[in-house]
Amino acid sequence: MKRLIISAGFAVDSFVSAQGFRARPRPDISARLVLGIHVPGVSGLDLEDELAIGGGNLPLIFLTVYGTVPGRVRGSHGNVKPTSV
Repeated sequence: MKRLIISAGFAVDSFVSAQGFRARPRPDISARLVLGIHVPGVSGLDLEDELAIGGGNLPLIFLTVYGTVPGRVRGSHGNVKPTSV
């Protein structure tokens, strides 16, 4: 994913976990966060909840190889638009 985004001309910071993301200061630039829904530890959906509680307004893109109904329903609250590719 990182190489694909870089090949499109975007700068990328990558993190192996939600904890790594939380430990890094937020850049003062336009940014997007690409999250996996099913990852070890704190899931992408859990991180979304934390960011919302903290008043974060970072746009999120969720990725999953699982088309689970619970994940789609939970992620569809707010401004998330489920899309299958």
